[in-house]
Amino acid sequence: MNAPTVVIIDDEDEMLQLERLTLEAMPSRVEAYRSAEEALGAMRRNPPDVVVTDVMLPGMSGTELLAALRAEPATRHVPVVLVTARGEVSERVLGLDLGAADYIAKPFYPAELRARVAAALRTKALESELREEHVELAQAAYTDALTGVANLRAFEDALEAAVAFAARTFRPLSLLYIDLDSFKILNDSLGHAEGDRALQRVAHTLHAAVRGTDTVARIGGDEFAVILLGCDGADAERFVQRLFNEVAKGIITSISVGISTHRHVHDAESPMLRESADRALYRAKEAGRGTWRSEALP
Repeated sequence: MNAPTVVIIDDEDEMLQLERLTLEAMPSRVEAYRSAEEALGAMRRNPPDVVVTDVMLPGMSGTELLAALRAEPATRHVPVVLVTARGEVSERVLGLDLGAADYIAKPFYPAELRARVAAALRTKALESELREEHVELAQAAYTDALTGVANLRAFEDALEAAVAFAARTFRPLSLLYIDLDSFKILNDSLGHAEGDRALQRVAHTLHAAVRGTDTVARIGGDEFAVILLGCDGADAERFVQRLFNEVAKGIITSISVGISTHRHVHDAESPMLRESADRALYRAKEAGRGTWRSEALP
């Protein structure tokens, strides 16, 4: 594992040298600066793992540096250990209020400085792990576990956003409802494992066919939705024709598709689009399945 990068800041050469020798023994890679301004510029380019800074510095103080680091996304989570004189209680309190990880008073024992920096690094690692877990949980909340595409909750949010964008930019919008034909019979005759594989293949086919601005979602047991931003009715039907050709290559059941297209979208019209796509899908099913029907809204 690479040694952590520690930035140290002090305007006294003797103290800077002591901190460097102390922390290089951890081991760590130490970058030393005599001013907060110089250190801040370097940290914006390459955020370190931890910062050890004197509070009383010429120009920008240690607490002002801490506030600047907390204000920028790239350095917001970098732990800062403040080095203070014994009597600087107010500065220590201010630093902790601003989010300092710890402080150490001068004069200090080298072992204590190493211990406080090591503790700050451990805390940072735990916080990073928690943030990653939070991102994973958020992704799971918006992802269909079986197919890996968006779930109903994510679809509803994406449709609201697409409607708002289409209304703002005067672009058309198409919504597709896609249903696997005779899915219950497939499940009953071949088993749920084969049914799951069919759903996964449809999801994969849909995902491979769309653009980065489109959304694919599983919104029910055997029902999918596709949001095609900027696509009018003719564009949507060409997409569906390509989709039918791909589905015919590797999926053991056919699909039916309902297309709803709105050329002049207004805000808060996602329910109208959904109802229209549902009607078109119903007509496709009534027509004998394995086909599509479209409905254009004004």
